[in-house]
Amino acid sequence: MRYLCLIFVCAAALQAQGRFDGKLIREIRFEGLSELSSEYLKTRIKSTEGGAYESLLISEDIRRLYNLGDFLGDIRVRVQERPDGGLVLTFEVRERRVCTSVQLLGHDELEDILEEHPTKKFVADFLHIRSGDLYNRYFVDVDRKWIADTYKRAGFLFVDVQVRLEPADGGVDLIYVVHEGPQVLLEEVIFEGNGDIKRQDLIDHMQTKAYEYLGLLYDGEYNPETLEEDLVNLEIYCRSRGYLNARVWLADMSFSDDQQWLTLTIRVEPGRLFKVERIEIIGATLFSEDTIKSRMRQKEGVAFNGEVTQQDVNIIRALYSSKAHLFAQVRLDLHYTDSDNGCVVSFTLDEGEPITVERIDIRGNLKTKDKVIRRQLTLRPGDLYDSNKMSESVNNLGRLSYFSGIDTDFTDASTPDRRNLVLEVEEGETGQIGLGGGFSSAFGFSGSISLVQNNFDITRVPGSFRDVIDGRAFAGGGQSFRIDLRPGNQRSSYSVSFQEPFFLDTNFSLGLSAFLYQRFFRDYTDSRLGMQVEFGRHLNLNTTVTLGYRLEDIFIGEIDADAVADVIEVAGQSALSLARLGIKFDYRRLSRDLLVTGGWAYDTRYEVAGGYLGGTWDFHRALATADYYTTVLQWPYEYPHIFHFRGQAGWADAYGGQEELPIFERFYSGGPTTIRGFQHRSVGPQEDDRPVGGEAMLRGTAEYSFPLYKSLLRGVFFIDAGAVETEWKDWSFNRLRVSVGTGIRLRLPIFPAPLSLDFGVPLELEETDDREFFHINFGFGI
Repeated sequence: MRYLCLIFVCAAALQAQGRFDGKLIREIRFEGLSELSSEYLKTRIKSTEGGAYESLLISEDIRRLYNLGDFLGDIRVRVQERPDGGLVLTFEVRERRVCTSVQLLGHDELEDILEEHPTKKFVADFLHIRSGDLYNRYFVDVDRKWIADTYKRAGFLFVDVQVRLEPADGGVDLIYVVHEGPQVLLEEVIFEGNGDIKRQDLIDHMQTKAYEYLGLLYDGEYNPETLEEDLVNLEIYCRSRGYLNARVWLADMSFSDDQQWLTLTIRVEPGRLFKVERIEIIGATLFSEDTIKSRMRQKEGVAFNGEVTQQDVNIIRALYSSKAHLFAQVRLDLHYTDSDNGCVVSFTLDEGEPITVERIDIRGNLKTKDKVIRRQLTLRPGDLYDSNKMSESVNNLGRLSYFSGIDTDFTDASTPDRRNLVLEVEEGETGQIGLGGGFSSAFGFSGSISLVQNNFDITRVPGSFRDVIDGRAFAGGGQSFRIDLRPGNQRSSYSVSFQEPFFLDTNFSLGLSAFLYQRFFRDYTDSRLGMQVEFGRHLNLNTTVTLGYRLEDIFIGEIDADAVADVIEVAGQSALSLARLGIKFDYRRLSRDLLVTGGWAYDTRYEVAGGYLGGTWDFHRALATADYYTTVLQWPYEYPHIFHFRGQAGWADAYGGQEELPIFERFYSGGPTTIRGFQHRSVGPQEDDRPVGGEAMLRGTAEYSFPLYKSLLRGVFFIDAGAVETEWKDWSFNRLRVSVGTGIRLRLPIFPAPLSLDFGVPLELEETDDREFFHINFGFGI
């Protein structure tokens, strides 16, 4: 209606004032101004002082002034002719008044929606017009649209925002009236025409998710902008699956009667499935075409897969990076062939020049000494760059658990074929003072007081109280120091330990520990006081040979009258003097949250007690443990599904006239850390329904773990098997115990180790075995 009035005003001006066309304008005036200046408005119109009067130009000037949004009602033009023949042009306006207040009514949900904004939390922070500003129709429309769009992005699709102006002293009150309507939740997504493309695969590539499990899994919020992105991503996904002409669009939206639930129908037209007739490798000289193709996942004669071919690009780059061609470029091209559904995939290579590492700069290590980091690196200054060595170096640093983040970068060096490697670390918390407690189905309730520094430095004495506050005191040297006090109702232990992994900056390690241990069994008590020293030699960063010595004072007391003969034979005080030779291999790969995702580890040791070493007991023993990890898949997002296999074998025997091992040094199985589904130590030889252990042990575990909620909660399925025999000659697979089960692992900051809850069911067992279906281990700390 306003624009219609404007047309009539302009027409009237043309008719009444056309007689002035061609005469010079000597002066332009504006009447009715209070805030705006005449000089400013003169710059917004086409008519000028000294220029010729034109009726059509005056009409355009009225429109321009009106569109500024600074005036109320009609804009009138008055023309006066001066005695000298010149014209005075006067624009009569009514300037908009100041917005004395800006109000929102009915916006109950808006501030809750804005809580997720990273910086702005209040509605006023987003509005262009605030109290005290001049009313501007353009900015009012912008703000009204922002309010409506904000609601729609949160699923309020039927929101209506009206603008109301009310007179006020000195201006006007600007009021936005919001009718929110219901928040629409997505009930279902229907796909039509998707053919061989699975519905779940399409759902996995969408951010828009239907409401599931009372909103705990997916809240069902619908955002039209997100859906637009999803449709594009679905089309990209279908084309990456070999349907190169695929089209995806929104076919229908239907709402429930109360407008609260939405059903989306998405039409998918895959078109023809294209197969790879030929793979071309162009420009490769460092590697043969067959070598490159053998590493690639995309194969000839099968459907084209865009995701796989993009992975192949990264595989080729990694292959060249392993041979120092750090900046090798790979261009992927796709060509159609003459056949209806054939294509050729071309990888064009620019191999670049081999790069030498000139210098390694370490940044971000405020506490950790440079040498602690550098000794974990297998890539050295002067080496040709090797991506495999770089990955190995980062993994070695990750296994230290000193850092919460590790990044790499490169800077220019002295020549174009050289680069400086920049290693940026973000230090995590390596020291803890903990008070806690816990429960284990095997060991009952226990308390915990611990002082732990995994990045200890015995030489870094604090120079000030500030060093203690900043965590620099006794930190940063790569040593480890631990004090543990764990009283319990079935087991108590107290220990202090120190380890220097690179003693005197050599490849030798030194470990020292002292301990007091007490275990309360059904018919006796086992108490020990001892110390241990261990030397090691690093053959490389993953392999260590160790030689250790342990001395213990042992007291077996509080023996029941009906205790088994093996307990009575070791009653009283005795001494254990034992030497150990071992070798450890550790090639495990860890994720950033310290989850083992791949690789393997092997630990074997041989121990001998007594003889020339002295002590009460003469025996020798061997134990081997092997672990293998692999990531099966990563879903959802990047959370890994991991398969873990562990195998253990042990053998022991007495010598020097001693007939058998003391009962407290034998092998036992059963319980949460060995064979689940059985009571602790119940698998193996027994006497009077009491475990007496054996000299031969074999057991294995296969475990599949998967994410339940991000990295905090994981589920597991497992199979445990094993047995303990009095001697190896008694071994029989017929007595092998087997159990299967499931469990959860919860990782929270208050728990020093993941809470584990397992449910195991024995499949193969002996009559003497004791079952225990549930196993739980947890502890908490502050």
